[in-house]
Amino acid sequence: MVVRQLSNTKKAQSADPKSCLATLRIGQLYGRSKNFPLAIEFYNNALSIDSSFAPSYRELAEIYYKAGQIERAKARYKKFLELSSNNLEARRRYASFLYLNKNYDEAIIQLQQVRNVDTSYNVVNRLLAFSYFENGKFNEALTFSNLFFNRQITEKNKLLVDDYIYKGKTLSKIGKDSLAVIELVKAIEMDTSKSELFGDLAVSYTKMKKFPDAIKFYELKQSSKKGLSSSDFYALGKCYYFTKNFEKADTTFGTFISLNSKVPNGFLWRAKTKTNFDPDSKLGLAKPFYEKYIERVTDKEKEKRDLIEAYSYLGYYYFLQKDNENAKVNWLKVKEIDPNNEKAIKALSNSK
Repeated sequence: MVVRQLSNTKKAQSADPKSCLATLRIGQLYGRSKNFPLAIEFYNNALSIDSSFAPSYRELAEIYYKAGQIERAKARYKKFLELSSNNLEARRRYASFLYLNKNYDEAIIQLQQVRNVDTSYNVVNRLLAFSYFENGKFNEALTFSNLFFNRQITEKNKLLVDDYIYKGKTLSKIGKDSLAVIELVKAIEMDTSKSELFGDLAVSYTKMKKFPDAIKFYELKQSSKKGLSSSDFYALGKCYYFTKNFEKADTTFGTFISLNSKVPNGFLWRAKTKTNFDPDSKLGLAKPFYEKYIERVTDKEKEKRDLIEAYSYLGYYYFLQKDNENAKVNWLKVKEIDPNNEKAIKALSNSK
């Protein structure tokens, strides 16, 4: 069928070689046959005849979009818009290209302009929700996500897994984590390959202080192809710590440290964990980790509270070892940070 149509169209073109429409039609037929290089050649031929022939820009944009060449697609659609009196459908497509190319500011401008003229296209609400989320404007993202879902009920728009993902992540960003987990679970049920969402669910449960649930999802992510990121190991270690599973907390913080040896907080939390294996501090299990934490702290003003904890531990440990000189050094560090610290004042008065 396509071959016969192509033959007939080529005959028409040979009768009028300057016909942009016939040349465009040949390109469309090659495009339908997925012969994209020849399709592009004929679309460009049409433009060589008339550089203001808008349909060729539209067809080129669509082919470049299918080929994943988003920048080229965007440029052709922008030109099509200029030449077609800002056709509304073209503006919607152009906004889609902008979103896919992560030009979220521009996408929002185009999508809002579409809504100013026509609010009937619900996918515009979807793309606004996605774009506002990516721009960090979470309240606006939730507004358009809710609008999309409310209209979807009656309009029966096909739902994408991203609809649930973005809504869930948006709800989490604005502190509505109990609602966020509902949406994220729906996303996983829709596409079980989205194992990275286990991490998002774990974060939401952590924020709600539901640490056993957070651990479950971190462990699910760990056993998936995605595995855990270094920040996941840190968060999981804290979840184990707060559920008093100190053996696993110790191992997990150890893994985090091996991945991030310059980050002070890994050593801090491993030190905290070690104190639970040595509650009277006689063995000094936490000592090397508090010392490494202190060595790596760069913002002492921000880390005041934790530095007091570390120096206090070391002061007490050296006191137990009858090393009064080092005990005094560490208690003086505490007093330097907090001149009214009662433990430091007492320890230093006893050392005189």
